[in-house]
Amino acid sequence: MFAAEKIPPQELEPCGMPEHEDCGLRLILDRLGEKWTVMTISELVSSPRRYNDLERSLHGITQRMLTLTVRRLERDGLISRSVEATNRHLSPMR
Repeated sequence: MFAAEKIPPQELEPCGMPEHEDCGLRLILDRLGEKWTVMTISELVSSPRRYNDLERSLHGITQRMLTLTVRRLERDGLISRSVEATNRHLSPMR
């Protein structure tokens, strides 16, 4: 399941130094400028979602694009993923 992370405000503020063009805020704005990123985050704000639920709710996104988007957001620390165990076993024969 994927969930949006809460980022403390102090991490989003630019440092204000002229020699630092690429502060954290710029990186976040670059990432949020991507169409599927904004839509994915908007789906995760309300509650954690399974991958297939996300795919169904984002009409028009391909499986490859969703995978890339989710991986980028995870890498950048904007979302987190938790793996929940699913127990599978054979049903008794009748």
